[in-house]
Amino acid sequence: MRDHFETSNPHDAKAQIPEPLLNDAQAAKFLGGLHPKTVQRMARRGEIPAYRVAKYWRYRASELSAWLVLHSSGQIHPPAHRKEMQ
Repeated sequence: MRDHFETSNPHDAKAQIPEPLLNDAQAAKFLGGLHPKTVQRMARRGEIPAYRVAKYWRYRASELSAWLVLHSSGQIHPPAHRKEMQ
């Protein structure tokens, strides 16, 4: 009979490593160069997926990526046309 405390295949442990959390600056860069304070404000308002860890906000890249896909239109907006003066 196997002891229920015995570990299974040690290679399975690699699959169990949790995704690292991003800080405000890393999340801001991931979101396209936003200012870190903007990211904090969006987290506080519940506009982006975020976790409060003590007094800091933390973010999962996978959740931010999914949020970007969900909230992007996929369209590139051309620059506004200016009316030429004669």
